[in-house]
Amino acid sequence: MAEILVFTLLAAVAAVYPVLPRYKQLRVRYNLWTKGRLLFIASLILLILLSYAVSVYLQSIEQKSIEVSYLMGSITITPLLVEYTQLGAVVGIVALFSVVFLKSNVRIQNEENLLEILRNLQSQENYSTLTNLIEDKYRPLVNHPPAPENPENLAASFKRAHREDYEPVEGWRKLAREKKRLVNYYLGRIGYRLKETAERSSEYTNALLLDSDFSKQYPSVATELGLRILRDDSLNGRPRKKVVHRYLRELLKVENSLLYRDLEQNTNQDGLYRYDLEEQNRLLYALFSDFNRAVELDVYKPVGDKTKEIIRDQRREEIDRYNDQRLTNTDISDEYIFSDPVFLGVQYFDVLVTEAFHQKIDWHVWLSYYESFTREICRNYEINEYSDPDAEWPNDYSRLLYEMISNMRDWIKMMDEYLKPDVDSGVSGPPYHLDVVPEDVDGTPSNSESHVDDAAGGEDDSDESDDEDKQEEYGDHVRLGRMSTGRGQRNIPEMTVIILFSCHEKILSTSEIPLQFKAYITKIVFMCLLDLREYEQGSLQWEYSEFMLYCLEDNLTGRASKASYREVLKQVYQGEYGGQSEYGVRHEVHVKDTQMTGLVDALDDII
Repeated sequence: MAEILVFTLLAAVAAVYPVLPRYKQLRVRYNLWTKGRLLFIASLILLILLSYAVSVYLQSIEQKSIEVSYLMGSITITPLLVEYTQLGAVVGIVALFSVVFLKSNVRIQNEENLLEILRNLQSQENYSTLTNLIEDKYRPLVNHPPAPENPENLAASFKRAHREDYEPVEGWRKLAREKKRLVNYYLGRIGYRLKETAERSSEYTNALLLDSDFSKQYPSVATELGLRILRDDSLNGRPRKKVVHRYLRELLKVENSLLYRDLEQNTNQDGLYRYDLEEQNRLLYALFSDFNRAVELDVYKPVGDKTKEIIRDQRREEIDRYNDQRLTNTDISDEYIFSDPVFLGVQYFDVLVTEAFHQKIDWHVWLSYYESFTREICRNYEINEYSDPDAEWPNDYSRLLYEMISNMRDWIKMMDEYLKPDVDSGVSGPPYHLDVVPEDVDGTPSNSESHVDDAAGGEDDSDESDDEDKQEEYGDHVRLGRMSTGRGQRNIPEMTVIILFSCHEKILSTSEIPLQFKAYITKIVFMCLLDLREYEQGSLQWEYSEFMLYCLEDNLTGRASKASYREVLKQVYQGEYGGQSEYGVRHEVHVKDTQMTGLVDALDDII
């Protein structure tokens, strides 16, 4: 009976092996395929065969036991001992393979075999197994422990780098310091050897993660691997950043990837101007829930650059699909727009900017990519037989331009909403008043920048201290530092105003865009300006309205101003469309200006 059980267990191991996932089968080669372990397994198999032979011998001589002598004495071999020996040996084999197959992680014992496996899987283009293997051995293939540096090599490098300033330390202190560093180094080497390492395989994996053919797998079989690397803040910064950039670029290229699904599902609001980043939207949550990670990885760049590239590539096509009305056709579900990569790029920056603002990031997070998108779109814009110049959105490019202008308007309103608690607090006097001065680099006023009266010039010291308290309370992420179109050291609201009017100028200066759509965009911009203008003079919202007027005037009168921009702006402002006089944007602003802010007069003077 014992032989039947023994061979049944061995047969079970042999039967289970073929149905295991391929990456688990490969564990045998890099974990068990060593001289020591193979010798151990061979010894157990030999013991099973030897015990079986002894059992047959006992049965043949019809004796219940035999006496075997050896140098130290003798041993009595009985059928029971033989069966226990067989059972113990087979249990040892089964237990060994069970650990290898069932354990969540097994140690790399043969790196040469592992490296050969990685190369073979890549050459065979078996990316599914290759990805599973890398995920299974994420440590150390991706997250490899750093090797300790020899302090003598470090000291020599330091001397070479600082040869002129280096002053050697003499005496027992120097000797003690060197000995201590050496002791720490050797202790570190011992600790490093005790850890699971695979230096050559790890280097190969790092190169593989950036391989063009493997990168194509990120939207499919390697999605979870890329997401894991993105989340792993313990990884080295530069290699990790390169992988994340490749990962996000590939996700944007392929419809229905994780990026598409997350952005489509991430429509719930957390307040008026903030998306609710739910953990189930794993990619967006990993990117933006802690914006320090987004800053460290420069997550704006891969999506921004790829979106620009997609728009540029349309110029190589025989027909530019964005001059059609695929994204604006009312017969198609609104969800269809989330299948378009350019719209996804626009939406991605909307989530990025709103989350950065609410986490009080005090710089512009490269929202100027909207300006680049607008520039490329205006170069491609064309009204053809597939467009409708009289429609709200004449073509898909029009829809994309509208989305960007609308998002930037919302970013300004987001700042407005953020400041409202101060306005509604019942405190008399202007809310969050800050002194805003023109930029003065050389110590003299610039001709291209307007001068703003010092609103606090006549106030006493207590008022000035109140302003400082307000500034400290709200922080640098909403302050308005200077009246200038310079882009250095700008926060999100400041840069939004600058980019908004830059995009407005590019849209109105593009002759192919219908005049009616230009008026539509201008109305959105001026109505946003009016909303800020309705606050009390001296409040931060009112100061931002002044900044918007300044940017408008700079676009019309600055060194880079275009005559076509002023001409078209006059037309849409006055309502002069192709020889017909209609109600223009000026009339719309005048009707909506119920508080008589004087905005129309200010616009009349500028335009």
